[in-house]
Amino acid sequence: MPKIKKITIDALGRMVQKGFGRMDKQFERVDNRFESVDKRFEDIDKKFGGLDKKFEGLDKKFEGIDKRFESIDKRFESIDKRFESIDKRFESIDKQFEDIDKHFAAAARQFNIISERFDCVEDKLERIEKLLIFDHNQRIERLEMQVQELRGLLAVK
Repeated sequence: MPKIKKITIDALGRMVQKGFGRMDKQFERVDNRFESVDKRFEDIDKKFGGLDKKFEGLDKKFEGIDKRFESIDKRFESIDKRFESIDKRFESIDKQFEDIDKHFAAAARQFNIISERFDCVEDKLERIEKLLIFDHNQRIERLEMQVQELRGLLAVK
């Protein structure tokens, strides 16, 4: 027959308190991890803010180009003799469009990089979530086993 160890209520209370103390420490570590993830999201938000500024700059350039097109239209109506100068201006505008295309290509590359980083963050968050759920389930199982042991020891059903 197994030896039954007698446990006092005070000892049982201390055991439960220690268990909760360990759980508190684990939750603190989880909270720290979330703070780290929050900081990463803040960094990503800052990067998106930088991209917004770049797009604002591109918008301003487009406004400037729109104004140039308006002036070209007026010149076509009033001056037929300046076709050569207008052709040169079109070449200049084509160059500007090439530059804008280069800017769009650079922005697309940056979006791809950010997208990859976001995917990495998302993967890491999923792993953290799985670890947290796994850890939480283990703690629940341990607590259930401990409660069953305590019930058995106290002969409570």
